[in-house]
Amino acid sequence: QDAVTTIGVDHSLQGISDLVCTPEVTLCDGTVTLTWTNGELYDTIDLFIDGVMPMAQPAGTDTTYTTAPLTSGVHVFDLEPSCVAGAAAISSCTVTVFVPPAGESDLILALEGRETTGAFDPGQVDSVTALSASLQANGSSVYISAPPVGSDPDFTTELPCSVDLTTFQRIWVLSGTFPDDYRLRLEEIDLLGTLNRDNNIPVYLEAGDHWGFTVVNGILSDRDGVGNEITGTFDIVDGDDTFTQMLAQDSMNGVDPTTLFPNPVNYGQDQGGTDFTDRLEIAGSPTGGVADPDVTSAGGFFVNNDDGLPSATDPDEAIPYITAVFAVNTMGAPTISSSMEFGGFGLDPLDPTASDADRVALAGLYLAAFGAGPVGQEMIRGDTNNDGGVNIADAIYLLGNLFPTGAPNVLDCLDAADSNDDGAINIADAIALLGSLFGMPATPLPSPNIVDGCGLDPGQELGCDMSVACP
Repeated sequence: QDAVTTIGVDHSLQGISDLVCTPEVTLCDGTVTLTWTNGELYDTIDLFIDGVMPMAQPAGTDTTYTTAPLTSGVHVFDLEPSCVAGAAAISSCTVTVFVPPAGESDLILALEGRETTGAFDPGQVDSVTALSASLQANGSSVYISAPPVGSDPDFTTELPCSVDLTTFQRIWVLSGTFPDDYRLRLEEIDLLGTLNRDNNIPVYLEAGDHWGFTVVNGILSDRDGVGNEITGTFDIVDGDDTFTQMLAQDSMNGVDPTTLFPNPVNYGQDQGGTDFTDRLEIAGSPTGGVADPDVTSAGGFFVNNDDGLPSATDPDEAIPYITAVFAVNTMGAPTISSSMEFGGFGLDPLDPTASDADRVALAGLYLAAFGAGPVGQEMIRGDTNNDGGVNIADAIYLLGNLFPTGAPNVLDCLDAADSNDDGAINIADAIALLGSLFGMPATPLPSPNIVDGCGLDPGQELGCDMSVACP
C-alpha cells in the first residue's frame, strides 16, 4: 500500500490595499465613501467607525462603500477583511466629516496634515479631539471644519458647507507641528486678524514654525503679542526639540494658570525628534523687538522647565523661553498664541487619558481669558421640580410630566430632568433618580449632581431654561 503524504500549506490572508476615505463635500450630508482594492476573496469585511461597528456593513466582495450620515468632525475608519481561515490586517484612514453648522459656539479648524498628506493627520497627539472634548466639558458646543482633501488647501476659500466664520463666538486654529504642520498663508493670517479685530472674535492659534521659521506677517501678526522682527531679521528662535516640560506663570494681563498648575507639567511631543517648538518672545520686550501696533498688553503664561538633562546634550533648558502668549488688543478681541499642541499638555504616553482633567481645566482657563462666561444655564441633575433639592418629590414630579392625569408638570430644566443623561426624558430617568436615592447601593446621577453642586451639562443635549438653585 502506498504511503499517503500530507502537505500543509501555510496561507496568510492578504488584507485590502489602496484604502481611500472621501467625505461628501458638495451635498454636505455627512457621508463618507470608502474605496479599496481586495487582496483576495473574503467572506466578510468588517467596518468600524471610531471603534464601533455600525449595523450596516459592506459585503465581502465590495470594493467601495458609502456610510450613513455622520456627525461633523474627525472620524477614524477601520476595515478588517476575514474568511473561515481567519482575519487579515486592519486598514485604516482618518478624515474630517462635513455637515452644515448648527449654531455652534466654537469653531476648530483641523488643519494638521492637510498640506503634507492631503488629509487630516493628527500625528501622535490628536489636539483636535482633545480640545473639542475639553471645550464641550466646559459647556461649549463645537463645530470642526477644514479644507477638503487637496494638495494645496486654503481655508479662506475652501471651507465646505457654506461655513460663515463670522457666526462663531471663538475660533481655534490647530495647524500641527513639523513636518505635518499647516503653513498659514498671508490671506489666511489676514482673515483671522480681521475676524479678531473687526468681528470681535477671539482667536487661538496653535502652530509649529509659524513664528520661528516660515514667518509670514499679516493682520493677525500685529495682534498676537509675539515678537516678529528686529531690524528686518526674525528674532524668534526655532526650537530644537528639547521642550518636554513646562512651568506656569502669570501673564499679568488676564491669564494665570499658576493656581491650577503649581507644579511642572509634562509635554507630550507630537513628532518626537522633530517638533522644534518655537521659543516665543513678547513683542516690545527687550528681546522681542518692536511692539505690535494693535496690542495693549501681552504676556507669556507657560515657559520651559529645566528638566535636569546634562547641559552637553540639552544646553538651552536653563534659559527660560515662552511657549504660550496672551494678548489684549486696543480694538476687537484678545488672542492666544501657542507653539505647543493642546493635546500634548500633561500627556502621559502610557496613559493618554490620565490628564484629561488638566486639559479640561486649561480649556476653561482659555475660555475665561476670552471673556466667555458659562455657556447655558447651570443646574443640578435630578432637580426636576426646580426647588433646589433632589429627593422623592422630584421623581413624583417627573412622573407627573410623563404620565399626567391633567396638565403635565412643567420641566423648567430639561437637562436636570434627564437623570441618566442619555439625551431623552422618559421612565428610565425616574428609575435612575430613584436608584440614586434608594438604591442598595445608591448609584449617583451623572455630573453635575447634588454632590457636585451646580454645573453645566457636559453634553448640553436638551437645554435648561431656569434653575432656582444655580446662577
